[in-house]
Formats: sequence, structure tokens, C-alpha cells
Amino acid sequence: MNFTGYFNQMLSDIKKKIDGFTLLEVMISLSIIAIALTAVFKMHSQSLSMNFSTDFYTIAPMLAKKKMVEAKFIIDDTHRDFSGDFPDSFPEYKWNIKVKDTEYEYLGNAGENFKQVDVTITRKKNNMEYSLRQYSFY
Repeated sequence: MNFTGYFNQMLSDIKKKIDGFTLLEVMISLSIIAIALTAVFKMHSQSLSMNFSTDFYTIAPMLAKKKMVEAKFIIDDTHRDFSGDFPDSFPEYKWNIKVKDTEYEYLGNAGENFKQVDVTITRKKNNMEYSLRQYSFY
């Protein structure tokens, strides 16, 4: 009896059975890949969202401070609300300034010029809003 030929035949039969994947193995691997890709896409989406909000909360305070400084030159007793946008540098942002008289009893007559100034910066695309309030004499 030739055992070498018999073992070679068995090895070739086993090799034929091992080659390739079963349908179950393919389905399991695809489901694992789908779960992993879903997590990666969700993480990427959150990263983009955080990037937009970080961008807004970096630019909006700078614009609000700029408008607060400009408000000192445009506030008078007749005009109380001002609004506009930043057409050249930041066209997607708009601003609003509201001025209120503030009574502070300890100031006496000097309190007549004591005002509350609210500056609001809004991004037109997603309605994000940043507000800055200042009390000052005008």
C-alpha cells in the first residue's frame, strides 16, 4: 500500500475545502465593518459640528467687542436700536445693538447717562447667537 499517495490525496482534499470563505463568514465580517464605519462616520459628523461652533465662538466675541467700541460713537438719546451686517469681512454674520437706560439710585443725577448696551452677533446660516452686555456712561 502506498501511504504517501494516500496522504497527498487527503492533503489536497483538505486544501480544497479550506480555500475561500463561507457565506456566514462573509456576512459576519460585513456586519462588523458596517458597525465600525457607522461609528467612524458619526464621529466625523460630530467633529464637523464642533468645528463650526468653535469657529463661531472664536469670531463672534471679536465682532461683538468691535461693535461695542463702535457703539460709543453712535449712541444718542433718540436712537436705541441699531442693526446691520459685516458685508466685506464676514457676510454670514449680522449684529444688533440695543441700548437701555439704567437707573442706579446711588449715582443720583449722574445716573441719567448710565446705559445698558447689549450687542448680539448672529450667524445667518444656523442661527447661532452670541451676546455681550456692557454698562457704561454715555
